[in-house]
Amino acid sequence: MRYDDMYVAGVASWLPPSTDIVAAVAAGICPPEVAREADVEAVAVSTGEAPPEMAVRAVRLAVERSGCETSAFALIAYADTHYNGHDLWLASAYIQRLAVGNHNPALAVEVRQMSNGGMAALELAAGYLTGTRQRAAVVAAADRFSLPGYDRWRSHGGTPLGDGASALVLSREGGFARLLCAVSWTEPELEGAHRGDDPFGVAPFSLGQPVNVPAMREAFIARLGADNWARLTESGRRSALAHTLKEAELRLDQIDWFVLPNLGSRRLTAEYVEPLGIDLARTSWETWGRRVGHLGAADQFAGLEHLLLSGRLREGQYCLLLGSGGDFTWSCALLEVLEQPAWAG
Repeated sequence: MRYDDMYVAGVASWLPPSTDIVAAVAAGICPPEVAREADVEAVAVSTGEAPPEMAVRAVRLAVERSGCETSAFALIAYADTHYNGHDLWLASAYIQRLAVGNHNPALAVEVRQMSNGGMAALELAAGYLTGTRQRAAVVAAADRFSLPGYDRWRSHGGTPLGDGASALVLSREGGFARLLCAVSWTEPELEGAHRGDDPFGVAPFSLGQPVNVPAMREAFIARLGADNWARLTESGRRSALAHTLKEAELRLDQIDWFVLPNLGSRRLTAEYVEPLGIDLARTSWETWGRRVGHLGAADQFAGLEHLLLSGRLREGQYCLLLGSGGDFTWSCALLEVLEQPAWAG
């Protein structure tokens, strides 16, 4: 969807200290082949902070940077992938209470779309503000990939997973960047990639832990066929990007910067850089992604903040955020930077 009056007024992240990949291999917690394939330098690892706690820190900073009044926020949309620390609980209300603190009518919701959750929440928030004519929304994402449920070094194949949170403030009243459009594409035939042959369980991790994504994906691809898998996943990625460029009325070579999922060098090159024709040097991977790992649903907003703070993304440039969830859902958002925000100067 294309937008006429949708702006990014603030963006921020909060990441814990990073663990050096060489040290992780030496300690025997990261397989050497994963380190080679991913080509990462370090991975952000929480020393105790739960995802909602990290999200509160990121949201507070994003709201402060936005300059928006507390009463302006009509929506708090929070995305996550893994466990949030409590059962039968709404983390978005916790974030609203501690980071936003508004008491006007507002909707606090949780969005689950795996690693594409932050991007899906962004598109939903933009649509909500457009339809209701409300002024502003907070979109946040956070994850912590810890044992016993998830092994950050092994559960996701060749992609080491990092912990952290990021947040973005959408406003209809102005900001440092304009949201030109947001587009999502889902290929439901591929949902089994994160289900495999396992039956439905009766409780979290009742089918075994830690999670083993490669085993589930291999079982699914064996049924679907490798050629069909490759065709459908590439078609989904291409479709999301093509529809975004069409909505924005721009060409790929007009995009100055890209924030892609921090999937590791091998997967990033094979799934995005080469097939889509994206220059790796124009992404946040080399200068940032290699130092934090894949942050689940929080990659895109944190990567955007990095490009702004590093001075790479500047006034007059276009930046495309691309998210992917479970290899069967993709979202893109295209931003035009109107001015350098004061906090990034």
